[in-house]
Amino acid sequence: MSEAQMRATSKYNAKMYDQVIIRIPGGSKDLLKELAQIYGDSLTAMFMKAIFKMVENDPPENLSDHIKGQLALLKKDAMAQAERGKKMRNKEHGYFKSFTTRS
Repeated sequence: MSEAQMRATSKYNAKMYDQVIIRIPGGSKDLLKELAQIYGDSLTAMFMKAIFKMVENDPPENLSDHIKGQLALLKKDAMAQAERGKKMRNKEHGYFKSFTTRS
């Protein structure tokens, strides 16, 4: 990837995504990555699914309709993004297949 492509990607990511840093016990990152891989997800997708499941299974009493609506939109976007990520990781998928089959 060229320096210009890296800058463009960085600019796009800064515009389109928020960054959240979480702290987990030392030595557990590899375990969580392996678990996510078993599920066919990224760490981000795994964490997002856990949050959505928690809210669905045990919603707080004071969860406003506004927050419910925003969570529904976020879930839709997060699941679509996770699916795109799975396709990108799949070596048989279009774009990557063309690179792997070229001579």
